Amino acid sequence: MGDTVVWRIDGFHNVREDNNKFRLGENQNGDPGSTWDTVRYTFTEVGTFGYYCEIHGFVGGGMATAR
Repeated sequence: MGDTVVWRIDGFHNVREDNNKFRLGENQNGDPGSTWDTVRYTFTEVGTFGYYCEIHGFVGGGMATAR
């Protein structure tokens, strides 16, 4: 709790937590976009949080964290 994770991305991606606790890297329309190269999230609770790129993955697969 209280740790900040920073994602650095090159290309068209975003970061979405498996249980929708956070979604990062959206464009002006709220869709995944390529207008960012760094996003960060500070965790407010203790736990293990999987995440994926909505364009190139899904919960547990594709461009996602290993479980």
